[in-house]
Amino acid sequence: MDQPLSIYIDALSIAHTHRSGVAHTLHRTLEFLLKEENNYNIVLVVPLRKAKLLPEDIIKSKKVTIKTIPLPGKVFELFLRLRLVPPVDLFLGKGVYVFPNFKNWPLWNSRSITYIHDLTFMRYPDFVEEKNLKYLTRYIHRWINRADCVVTVSEHAKREINELLHVPESAINVIYNGVDAESFKPQSVKKIAETKQRYELPSEYLLAVGNVEPRKNLERLVAVYTKLPKDIRTKYPLVLVGGGGWRNEGIQQAIDQANKTTTQIIKPSKYVEDDDLPALIAGARAFVHPALYEGFGIPPLEAMACNVPVASSDSSSLPEVVGEAAALFAPTNENEMKKAILAVLSDEKLRQRYKAAGLERAQLFTWKQSAIKLSATITQQANRGFKTGSFGHVLRSVYKTTDETIRKNLGERDYASYTMADQKDLTTTRKKIYQDFFSEQPKRWQGILFSVYLSARHGLGTVARNLKSLLRRMRG
Repeated sequence: MDQPLSIYIDALSIAHTHRSGVAHTLHRTLEFLLKEENNYNIVLVVPLRKAKLLPEDIIKSKKVTIKTIPLPGKVFELFLRLRLVPPVDLFLGKGVYVFPNFKNWPLWNSRSITYIHDLTFMRYPDFVEEKNLKYLTRYIHRWINRADCVVTVSEHAKREINELLHVPESAINVIYNGVDAESFKPQSVKKIAETKQRYELPSEYLLAVGNVEPRKNLERLVAVYTKLPKDIRTKYPLVLVGGGGWRNEGIQQAIDQANKTTTQIIKPSKYVEDDDLPALIAGARAFVHPALYEGFGIPPLEAMACNVPVASSDSSSLPEVVGEAAALFAPTNENEMKKAILAVLSDEKLRQRYKAAGLERAQLFTWKQSAIKLSATITQQANRGFKTGSFGHVLRSVYKTTDETIRKNLGERDYASYTMADQKDLTTTRKKIYQDFFSEQPKRWQGILFSVYLSARHGLGTVARNLKSLLRRMRG
């Protein structure tokens, strides 16, 4: 029997109690990847103290093992930023590494697959938090250069990655997201009624789901909704479900202002649990998704799977996802948005057409297909073969990377001081490095470990230079 292929997955995103959209994508893809017939040994890699938060349904599989990086997540992330992390596969093992959320790690003789879900931060920098914008802008090219293959979730995103990051189309694979068919489906009358009662919702409503942030275009949605006929607004209140997001002051003010009139806009005060979302969607009269930009766009598909008619923005990847199964509108055109919303709320002939087409459309996007395509991508990378090199080459690579990192982070002058034996200059430079390190508030032992690392690196560098100088004199 052939040796199992080791698949190493950065599993930090799913090692949380409340999981993001990226985590949901990884979790569901993994779930079906484990059901596939393949000769894989799947290794989930997490930072210190995170293994206990991994999903039980994943870690109980016999195909899965867990490896822990002996550093807390923030400290490991800092080391990555400073390029102080040697090739990780030297310690974890050779194989195909899958990175589900932009960032990746240095590798020596393994292959890597990196997911880039969208390029919001490049297309619409105003839609991204400043801290996250700086982080992504600074490191995206490093991550792209490390990746053997980029995976994205739509053809639209693939075109943007090719255009903005100059990644060849041949190095980008599209793997669509899926719909949880077992959860998102038409729901029983009883379950819908219980869910509405739990969140204090009216009998009928227009629903929008998504984080409250500029990209979701909710402020314009509220403005359009307030212009609907009064009888429509009275019969179908607008319900907004989603996390707090950021830069949400405008949308909150718009909601408060609208609710001072006869308009009723509801935002449940309770956190909507994942298990309740299908019934909450199925109980809606219609679903609207006004986003200005998406990498994929799962919520409209989930509504379609629940047999709810959808009005959707026609921006970015959304036409590719919803096809002709939704009433489309330009997200910046308020008249188009109003017309589409009225169609899915009150035009019974169109409603039935969109409901039937939506159910059919949603069946095209499954996590099983996502897992099959990821498996094919993994096989493609494994078939390329693994890079080889001597241990001496590895040491030289680590040494060179460390020097380049210090040069880039400290500048030429401080770099020269660092490589000198002068203790005063060395201490000054270390202080600059410490400022970044200790901003993460590491534990005392981590600070000691970091100090030992720098001292050892300086000592070994000095010895290496002295030996090199001695050899030159002997040869001369």
